[in-house]
Amino acid sequence: MIEEKIGLFELYNKEPNNIKYGYLYQCLFETYLPIEKNRMVRVFLPDDYFINKDKRYGVMYMSDGQNLVDKYLSAFGEWNIDEHNHEMMKNGYEGLIYVGFDCPKCVSARCAEMIPEDLFCSGELYLLENEKKYPHCGSKYLDYIFKEIKTIIDQTFRTLPDRDHTLFGGSSMGGLISFYSGFYCQNFVSKILCYSPAFVLSKQNVFIKFLRQLVKRYGSNIKIAFLNGGRGLEKLLMKHTTLAYLELLKLDFDEKQLDMVIDSSEDHNEAFWSKYFIHSMEFLLKYD
Repeated sequence: MIEEKIGLFELYNKEPNNIKYGYLYQCLFETYLPIEKNRMVRVFLPDDYFINKDKRYGVMYMSDGQNLVDKYLSAFGEWNIDEHNHEMMKNGYEGLIYVGFDCPKCVSARCAEMIPEDLFCSGELYLLENEKKYPHCGSKYLDYIFKEIKTIIDQTFRTLPDRDHTLFGGSSMGGLISFYSGFYCQNFVSKILCYSPAFVLSKQNVFIKFLRQLVKRYGSNIKIAFLNGGRGLEKLLMKHTTLAYLELLKLDFDEKQLDMVIDSSEDHNEAFWSKYFIHSMEFLLKYD
């Protein structure tokens, strides 16, 4: 029986919607984040969640939660997580619970929230004036997700809470903070989806310094799936993404930990990221 409410989370069933498989729940939280206090947290449950009551699931946390499963919730399109999760389960994967954390409504605020303080302190960043007026609070953002929201998720849903079954993902600025989470939150998360990351906010030498400091401080016990296109904004991002991949190979990572896909025909959008989602997830979830 499908539950209308699970803990604090209510079933999303507004019409029209584009959810083909599984179940979406949501709850508006009042947070302690410095930029925008009230945030919607969306929880997508797999097809079989209410069928097999003994089954527990790994969890993937994602930025920009409004873009995950329903185009009617998004201004830019969706990742089609419901369809991809369904397809992967048909192919033998166990399925995941996906937890989406909505971003601030203001684009500049979103940018500031997802900038790691360590990167900001490493050297000058290329920021617009509107982005400079907000506090740069990437670590506070991650602390809230993994120390507050993750606790609630694990208490409310049938999760596998250990780091081996916990992932984080995002694109653009979400790709940047996702990458950072793999180091800063390594006690919580082990697998990272890093799509079209906004590494280009910093000069190349500043970014390399930042990357080396992360590996030196936190180690290399993570898997990362990179993706970058080659048109429009993606062309601008490509050099830094490729640089990150090659630099990590020099810094104690091996090829089994890193996946790098570049599609020179693609631009910066949800349709592109959705296209390669299953490929990246199969890499991340493969145990050697």
